Amino acid sequence: MSKENLQYIEKEELTQGVCNLKLYTEHVYPVEQLQFRATSGTSGRGVALMVARSVTYKRFSNAPRHALLRIGLSNTNVFGGLNMCMHDLTFKRVSALTAADIVRSDLAAIIRSFKPTELQIAPFALLRTFLHNLRDSGALDALNDLRSIDISGEYTTREEFQKIRSLLPKGTILVNDYGMGEVGMIAYSCPLLEESHADISHPLLHPLSSVPIHITDVNEYSIGNLAVQIPDIGWYKTGDAAQLIEEQCGCGEKMTLIVHGRLDYDWVSCAGALIVRSVVDEVFNTLTKEVADYRIEVSELDDGVTVRGRIHVIVVPTENLQKEPCPEEYIANIINRSLQVSQSHTLDDLIRKGMFFPTRVSFVPEITQGSKRIPLKKVPWSDE
Repeated sequence: MSKENLQYIEKEELTQGVCNLKLYTEHVYPVEQLQFRATSGTSGRGVALMVARSVTYKRFSNAPRHALLRIGLSNTNVFGGLNMCMHDLTFKRVSALTAADIVRSDLAAIIRSFKPTELQIAPFALLRTFLHNLRDSGALDALNDLRSIDISGEYTTREEFQKIRSLLPKGTILVNDYGMGEVGMIAYSCPLLEESHADISHPLLHPLSSVPIHITDVNEYSIGNLAVQIPDIGWYKTGDAAQLIEEQCGCGEKMTLIVHGRLDYDWVSCAGALIVRSVVDEVFNTLTKEVADYRIEVSELDDGVTVRGRIHVIVVPTENLQKEPCPEEYIANIINRSLQVSQSHTLDDLIRKGMFFPTRVSFVPEITQGSKRIPLKKVPWSDE
């Protein structure tokens, strides 16, 4: 079948049921290969399907690995990954920390005692916090034995990578895995790609040879919707804008995947928070008498010590809103109280903790849209 005639599955379709349970009960697949896969956490709809699939991928270091330290947001994140590592006999010692552990006063003593040679961590914001805590306590030398860091979850920028490298032992290999919950691992970063394409700021990756991918709905710049083939499910549109280039890399790989971001900005990550378009829409659905149209612009400021976020709410006000004594403050207060940016925090919580600047609100007569309305977008930081 040609790629033009392929049938694609959208994210919404994955939330409608559970797959492969029959194959599991009939013992077609061994239990060791059975994995839960959920739609992206941004959908908020929980587990969508189960598929039996085992993925291995190339690493840049062939040196024996001895001490694995895994850090995740919660026990579920940490020990779910450790369960898969238990069969890797190259690890002599394995340890795990959660987000709550990396702010402990005795963190440096824990790391010095364990002497990790490899670190697996997700998401990137957690790595930044971990390293900053060690730096602030003068204990970065606790990582002197570190050989490599495997980062999964949110993909980060090259600028962020450079800042992190400055805190690490010379020669430490950083690999940023690119994948998603409903699909699994898709690609991984390559240090040689960054050297050969220094002019490109978007993530540069090598696709896994075990995961069939292609680009659909391609525009005039050869950028389109990344599609991934999931066993027993079919071709799935991830919603990521991407470009696939055939070229020889110094590491031996022959394909390069460039990820340009989300097609419709259905979510934006910022300073450790996640702003989800559907959640934003729910907030503004309660403001139809006050707001005729809106756009949310999200930005973050990294001063080398901390990263703080800011939300700029651009609103076309109605007459009802303009009758309010302080209309800008009225909108900001509602957004701060109502916008959920994590499972347990509102935007107001993060502002009070100093993680976000106060919400900025601007009124405009109209919001200029392109061919497609994009009410949520991440933009570069501006002092205006």
